[in-house]
Amino acid sequence: MDPHARRKRPFRVPFSPVLPLLSALARLYLSVETWLRFLAWLALGAVIYLGYGRRRYRLARLGRAAGGDDARPAPVVPRQPTGGA
Repeated sequence: MDPHARRKRPFRVPFSPVLPLLSALARLYLSVETWLRFLAWLALGAVIYLGYGRRRYRLARLGRAAGGDDARPAPVVPRQPTGGA
């Protein structure tokens, strides 16, 4: 056994072991609550992000069909090099 284990300590945990157990349970509860809040905010952000993207996609598609200003230009195709140098 460690010789320091039996030394008199100037401070002890009050209400041991009840207080440490209650602290551990409170930490678990807060951890679960934090994860639930995180998932709720994540879901809300995903709904906003996907809704905005879907709306912009439909507007862009309608603009291209109508020949609007927001129509995308044709893609640039790189030219093949010629044989002369």
